[in-house]
Amino acid sequence: MTGAKRWEDYHDTYRSDWDSRFGKNKPWDEHQYAYRYGWESAQNVRWRGKHWKDAERDLESNFHSWSEKHWHGSDERMEHKDHPVSAHKTMGGKVEHVWDNFKDTVKEGWDRARMEFR
Repeated sequence: MTGAKRWEDYHDTYRSDWDSRFGKNKPWDEHQYAYRYGWESAQNVRWRGKHWKDAERDLESNFHSWSEKHWHGSDERMEHKDHPVSAHKTMGGKVEHVWDNFKDTVKEGWDRARMEFR
């Protein structure tokens, strides 16, 4: 990601904005990594100048491996409905279940980065 901005420099601003809009209905602790994934992906040279619809399929296919790297298995926030996110590795590969729950958050992070770093 050439010329990419650092997530750490923007995290607090995004969290504050998120909390003011969603509060307890959509806790930041559950969504920050998906937001970050979209935010970082939008800055990737591969997607520069592309629309969300052009990137979504690839982002979905890479989401599981990216989330495994950033969401730690021992983290309580990994709880996902009645099972941990890591259980998807053994549940017939139903990674799309996780994607469906977080794709709107990924897109919001994507849109935010595109808007700020044109």
